[in-house]
Amino acid sequence: ALRGKLIEFGFYKLQQSIWVFPYDCKKEIKFLRDFFGLDSDHLQLIVAAELEDQEKLKRRFKIKK
Repeated sequence: ALRGKLIEFGFYKLQQSIWVFPYDCKKEIKFLRDFFGLDSDHLQLIVAAELEDQEKLKRRFKIKK
């Protein structure tokens, strides 16, 4: 159910348990924690400034920069 919600919100599965989204998503993560009764030990938000091979992700999210 959690994966379904991540997909519904537009997240992209980068690895087995790592999902990425190119925009601020703190509200969405808070909603998911509350909805599923999770805490930060089970659902963490990591804000990254840069990823290797980020051009692939930019194409995936249709980001032109």
